[in-house]
Amino acid sequence: MSTPATPLLSTPPYNLNDMMTEKIVDSSRKLALALGTKGLVNIQYLIWENRELYVIEVNPRASRTVPYISKVTGVPMVDVAARVMLGAPLRSLGYGTGLHPIPPYYAVKVPVFSFEKARRRQRLSSARRCSASARRCRRRCSRV
Repeated sequence: MSTPATPLLSTPPYNLNDMMTEKIVDSSRKLALALGTKGLVNIQYLIWENRELYVIEVNPRASRTVPYISKVTGVPMVDVAARVMLGAPLRSLGYGTGLHPIPPYYAVKVPVFSFEKARRRQRLSSARRCSASARRCRRRCSRV
C-alpha cells in the first residue's frame, strides 16, 4: 500500500481484508489487459472505508517502488518485465499471474528526507529536486 501524499509502503498490506484484496487483483488485471500493457503497470487506488475502491491513476510504466518490491519478494521485476515486453511468455520465465505468496514478515518502506540537502538547496536557490531515500524494515510476524 503506497500513496502519493504519504509515500509509505507496507508489504504485505496489514489492513486489507480478503474481499478488497481480490477486488484490487481483479481490477488491476482488467485495467492492464484493457490498456494492452506488456511489462509493468503502476496503478494507484483509493480505498474508502475498506469497502469502495477508486482508481486514482494507471500508468504503463514502472514506479520508484519497483526495486524495493523486487528486493522484498526476490522477483527481478524489471528483468522479467523487459523480457515480457520483448515477447517472452510470463510462464516461460517461471512466474504465473496473481499475487506473490505472502511472506512470513512485513517489509515497510518510509521516506528519509535529508534536511542538510534542503538547507544547502535553499542557500543555492536551486530548483533541483531533493531526492529521498528509503529505509527498509522487516518485522517477523505470526503469519505462516
